[in-house]
This record gives sequence, C-alpha cells and structure tokens, in this order.
Amino acid sequence: MEPLRPEEIATLRTISTPTVCNAIETFNVRPRNEGFMDSTITCRFPELGPVVGYAVTAKIRAAEPPCIELSHSKVWAEFERVPKPWLVVIEDFDYPNPVGSFWGEVNASMYKALGAVGTITNGSGSFLPACSFPMPTFTSSSMAGPLSSAG
Repeated sequence: MEPLRPEEIATLRTISTPTVCNAIETFNVRPRNEGFMDSTITCRFPELGPVVGYAVTAKIRAAEPPCIELSHSKVWAEFERVPKPWLVVIEDFDYPNPVGSFWGEVNASMYKALGAVGTITNGSGSFLPACSFPMPTFTSSSMAGPLSSAG
C-alpha cells in the first residue's frame, strides 16, 4: 500500500476522531469493542490540535529488568522503515500502576527532532511542560511534575 500524500494527511486532521472510528468499523477489521483508548488516556496539549501519523509501536515495562537491550540507534532504524509522519504508540505493561515513564521532555524532544508528530501511551508522562517544543501527547498519568502546559 502506498503511503498517504501530505494533502490526504492534512484532510484527515480535519475529520473528527469518532467519524474516522465509525468509518473504520464499516470494514469489520476487528470487533467493535476493540481498538480504542479508554478514558484514562487524555490529551496533555489540547491546544496543539489533532494529530495524524503512522503508528510506530513499542512495549515497555519499568517494574522488571529489561529482557533485551536495545540501543537508540536500533530503535531509530525501525522508525526509518515507517512512512512519515510518525506517531509513537507505547504500551506500558506496568499499567495501571506505572513505576517509570519513557515519555518525558528528553524523549519527546529527541523523537520530535527525528520526525515524530505525537505520542500515545497508556503509561505515564513526565516533565512534559519542560519540552522546548511540545507535541501532541496522550498519557494516562504523571510520573513527576505537572502534565499540561497549563500547569
């Protein structure tokens, strides 16, 4: 399948999430009670508007030692395999009681510089207002510091 053209992505940004979800349901690609975020995941910078991108997924867990060692360069190489714009989607296996946060001002700034346009995680965010250039961010909780630019 060919990646969407920039103008198609721009058009998607103008369509409400419920409308897109309803359209996807008509294809019967999964049960209708799957494939959505629950109310614990909230937008941390709503003033930035909608975000559209190709999902680059990751699974994390801070409560246990890593099962494999991943270098940042290997992770970034995976990003390069996905069409832009990228949307980082992280499943935190420590949810609903995260003990660490992958997504804070350092990773947000680094991944945005690499081309990410936003992130969604059921995990925690940390020090997000410290980002010199915030990006659309959806998290379930705060690990340290306030979660929104409003404080």
